[in-house]
Amino acid sequence: MIYYAITSKRDKVTRYVKEGDYMTAYEIVMEITGDNHEDSEDASSWCDLASIGETYEHDTFTIEIIED
Repeated sequence: MIYYAITSKRDKVTRYVKEGDYMTAYEIVMEITGDNHEDSEDASSWCDLASIGETYEHDTFTIEIIED
């Protein structure tokens, strides 16, 4: 399985979202960023285009595409 590993830089908690579940990824980033729609949209769009091993770095979170 492929997952989006979304980690909050503030509290170091990682949440895993199944590949293709862009809405859940969007909602998690909304929580982390304090309801920042633009950052959430950018992150979920990135998930759609990224490949295994790629990392999205943001000031408040990180997303890595992983395979289990």
